[in-house]
Amino acid sequence: MRNNCRKTANLTARSGFTLAELLIAIFISSMVFLTLATTTSTAQAHLRTSYAKNKRSSDLLIASKLLRNKLLTATRVDSPLPYENSAVLAFASNIDPSGCSPIRADLAVEWHFFCILDSSLYHHTAPIPAGTGCPAATVWNPGTAYPATCGYPSKPGEIVTRLADNILLDPTEPTFSRKLPEQEMVKVFLLSDYPRGLKNSSRAEITARLHLRAAINPAVPLTGQ
Repeated sequence: MRNNCRKTANLTARSGFTLAELLIAIFISSMVFLTLATTTSTAQAHLRTSYAKNKRSSDLLIASKLLRNKLLTATRVDSPLPYENSAVLAFASNIDPSGCSPIRADLAVEWHFFCILDSSLYHHTAPIPAGTGCPAATVWNPGTAYPATCGYPSKPGEIVTRLADNILLDPTEPTFSRKLPEQEMVKVFLLSDYPRGLKNSSRAEITARLHLRAAINPAVPLTGQ
């Protein structure tokens, strides 16, 4: 009986963990949780960087398509002038260089204005009251037709769209220019940088550039496509 009691007492005394065992268990658990937290943080940072890179490229692609499509309808460009650079792009569609409109009765008569404000690219547009056809005595004079400020509507019927964010101005590359051998070409250069909040080390990974050259139609044919 005494031996059985001693065995029972010993088993009862050794049923818990020692302090050393508890410390080892806590240390191992802490390392596991730390590894999981580090892995999760790294994965989240990678996802944020990938999302930012894709968004920069997507924004520039959308801006590129709109710029190209609208420029292909241009029949007069008021900014930039030939052999010059400009911070804005201003042109009209279905109006000949003298201001006569419409060149074609079945096409819209409108002006377009692209500009950058607070690192965002904006597109302004509004219809132009059509004239009586070309040639005509009454002509459209752009004068104050284009916006005086970027990013805010100020003209009747004007629509303003923010196309892309985080646009940088490169001092070595003009945003809009016509310093090309073919003066009926407009060159557009846009540089999109990483969004605020990401580490500088991610900057090179998600910087996106857009070089666009679009022809200007000096006149829209009165007949045909």
